[in-house]
Amino acid sequence: AHYLITIAITLIAYLTIYVYEKNHEHDDPTVVVDEIAGIYLSFLFLPLTLPILSAGFILFRFYDIVKPFPISWVDKNTPGAFGSLLDDMLAGALTAATIHLIVHLGWLS
Repeated sequence: AHYLITIAITLIAYLTIYVYEKNHEHDDPTVVVDEIAGIYLSFLFLPLTLPILSAGFILFRFYDIVKPFPISWVDKNTPGAFGSLLDDMLAGALTAATIHLIVHLGWLS
């Protein structure tokens, strides 16, 4: 069910951003629905334990703020609602990959 919620939130986020950006600035920091979609993606196929949720939140914020490549490239070069959403989805995917690796290595459960 988590993946269905993630898909639904991502679609809602895209449509919301698309409509909003017609009359407002691109990637307005007051719009946070893209971060919500990204954070949901962060926990896809992971057990939702307190340590995993905590680590995932911290990692997602880190990746979203620091924007390592390719997130930084997407943030600067992808226009419109898709660009506003994609950098957060990449931060979420990178967070998910990191947490899956940490769990696989047995460092977190």
